[in-house]
Amino acid sequence: MPSNSQRKHTISNKVRKRRGKDIDQIHEDLKPSKAAKLLNQEIDLDLPGDGQFYCIECERYFVDEKTRADHRKTK
Repeated sequence: MPSNSQRKHTISNKVRKRRGKDIDQIHEDLKPSKAAKLLNQEIDLDLPGDGQFYCIECERYFVDEKTRADHRKTK
């Protein structure tokens, strides 16, 4: 039977695939001039929700406003 002793120090897939923003990057994005630019982006059909529903804090796009509002409640 294999033991788990070799798997104790691996990095989770969540950390490896999508690294979050650092606090100084978030603070820079929350400035009014840059925040307005990020929240009012052009339509991009390749992004979820055509790129119109963006969360500045975690750098994610959402399908609709309800999903983004539910996400912001947990922040």
